[in-house]
Amino acid sequence: MINFFLVLWFLFFFIFDIVFYIRKNYISDVYNCHWKNNFFNFLLTKIISFLFLVPLVVYASTHSLTHILSHAGTILSTVIGIIILDFSGYLFHRISHKNKFMWKFHEIHHLDEILDATTGLRIHFMELVFHVFFNVIIIWLLGISIEAILLHSIISFVIAIFHHSKLKFSIKFEEKLSYLITTPRFHEPHHDKEYKNNNANYAFIFSIWDRLFKTYHKETFKRDWNYGLAYQREVDMFESIIRPLKKN
Repeated sequence: MINFFLVLWFLFFFIFDIVFYIRKNYISDVYNCHWKNNFFNFLLTKIISFLFLVPLVVYASTHSLTHILSHAGTILSTVIGIIILDFSGYLFHRISHKNKFMWKFHEIHHLDEILDATTGLRIHFMELVFHVFFNVIIIWLLGISIEAILLHSIISFVIAIFHHSKLKFSIKFEEKLSYLITTPRFHEPHHDKEYKNNNANYAFIFSIWDRLFKTYHKETFKRDWNYGLAYQREVDMFESIIRPLKKN
């Protein structure tokens, strides 16, 4: 049932993007490359997740070092667990931009020169592995429950598809909504070609982290942005997999 909802959620934004935005400027070669990259990377990460990463996360949760969060009660501990995992995602995201080794893998997400719902699917499989290991340490140390982990993964997917989509509300409404969650216009500066712009607005779900830790871009909601990376154009499907694995 949950998987069915997530598929419908993605299809809604995917079709919405095509009908209301993409079809007006559709270039077959450009979009075919874009979609092949994004779907192929997504498929690869899903295979690795189900085979290796999900069992690891489950083990870390059920064999945790402590049970600190369990003392808060089921509902509260689940909410706290989701907030902690989202903050962990924010920290990992910043590290992925600042550390040269980690950037090699996260770069693949930023090479996408077209921002739409499928961009939310585009993660290099090794970045996912590192991110999961980063979270596993926290899960194991604090005893974050399976319920919190599952809900966090669902919410993350929902918000990622939403904030990478082309859906636009009125600026006034979206700016207010962005005080709670990451919205499309809030996330746009993070995909700009220029380094000083894409090193901002890191938040996954809750946007408070950027405001709290002063990584919020002051021109968010105030201008247009150019997607991709200034030093490298988009690569093909196979290059998107092997590029980070090559020696510099």
